[in-house]
Amino acid sequence: MRYWLIAVVLLCLCQTGQSQDRAYEWSVAAMGASQALDIHSSMGGYELSPVLGRGRFGARQISIKAAIVGGGLLVQWVVLRRYPEHRRK
Repeated sequence: MRYWLIAVVLLCLCQTGQSQDRAYEWSVAAMGASQALDIHSSMGGYELSPVLGRGRFGARQISIKAAIVGGGLLVQWVVLRRYPEHRRK
């Protein structure tokens, strides 16, 4: 239930901004919500992914997953800021 609340809060935060690019904001919110739900479903289980580190899914895997997703979003933000003509209208 907590993760659905996080997803709703993320979606509401997207609506309060003054940006003209709502689709991008919605996609970032959807990515955050999907990752939160994925973490919730994986907690305590055995992780087989060599990228996240094999073993019991815990704080280490969450931090690696957050760094990967955050890094990807940071790259997108930098590219869209530097080349605004690549945004979809």
